[in-house]
Amino acid sequence: MTAPLGFLGMTLVIHPVTAMASFTNPWSALTIQSGGPFTDLYDAFDVASGFDFWREAKKLGEKAVNCSEKLLEDASNTFSTASEKIHEFKSTIADIVSKTETLRNEVQNEIAKHNLTIEDISHKLSAELATVFEELKTEFSEPLPENKTERYKQRETMISSAMSKIENAFVNCAATWDMSEDNARVRFQTISPQVQKIVLVAGNIIDNHPELIEALLFAGAIFLIPEAWLLRPILGMLGFGPAGPIKGSAAAWAQSRFFGAVVEKGSWFSLLQQAGMKRTLGIIGKAIVPAVGIIGSFLGCWS
Repeated sequence: MTAPLGFLGMTLVIHPVTAMASFTNPWSALTIQSGGPFTDLYDAFDVASGFDFWREAKKLGEKAVNCSEKLLEDASNTFSTASEKIHEFKSTIADIVSKTETLRNEVQNEIAKHNLTIEDISHKLSAELATVFEELKTEFSEPLPENKTERYKQRETMISSAMSKIENAFVNCAATWDMSEDNARVRFQTISPQVQKIVLVAGNIIDNHPELIEALLFAGAIFLIPEAWLLRPILGMLGFGPAGPIKGSAAAWAQSRFFGAVVEKGSWFSLLQQAGMKRTLGIIGKAIVPAVGIIGSFLGCWS
C-alpha cells in the first residue's frame, strides 16, 4: 500500500518492522557531506531534486531518531525471538557512537594544530576507503553460503579483513596530523571491536529474519549521524546507509555480501519520509506495496 506525502509531492511506501529505547543524539555536532548519486528509481529522483538522505536525516533530528526507535521496537514486538538481539544491536550502536565521540574529543585539538577540521578528516578517510572497498570486492567476490553456520564464519572472516584494512586507512589519515602509527592503531581499537560486533549482530538477525534488513540498516544509519565524520564512511562501506564510499552500487554490494540481502529500492527515501510525517498511522496490517514490491506493515512514526 502507499500513502500520499506532503513532501516533494512523492508517494510514501510503508514498510514492515521494528524499535528501541531512548538515544542521545547531539545532532548539531557537525555538517553532513553528500553521499553522491544514488542508483535506484527513488534515489535518481532524489539527486535530480537536490534531495540528500544524510542532510535530510540530520534536519529531521529527533524525528528520525524517534522513528528509528519505533521501527526497532515494532520489530522486537513482532519478532519476539529476535528481541534480545535487537536490544543488543541498539546497545552496541550506542556504545560505538559514545566511543567515537570520545575519540573525536581526543583528536580535535591535535588536528586543529594542523589547520584541519573533523570534516577534512572525514573526506580523507572516505577517499582512503574507496580503495579499501575495491580490495574487498576482489577479495570477497562470492556470495554468503546458504548454511547459517558457514554464513556466520564467512561474515566473521569478511568483517575481520575489512576492519584490518579500515584500520590501515585510519592510520594513513592520522599521519596527516602527525599521529604516530602505534598511537593511531590504539585509538582505532577503541571502536573497532564494536563495529565488528554490530555487523555480526545485524547479520545474525537478518539471517533469521531477512524482512528486518530495512529497519536495522536504516536505524543504524540514523543513530550514527552524531559521529558521522568517522562512522558514516566506515559503516556506510559495510552497508549502513544508501551509499558507500564510492559512487554506484556500493551499498547494495556491501549489503549483499555482509548480510545476504539488499535493502529494497526506494526504502531509504520512503522511511525518511515516514519519519517526517506529522501523524502516527499505526500498524494496520500486512500488505504488498506495489510501488516497489515490498511486503510490509503500515507503520507510522511520531513527529
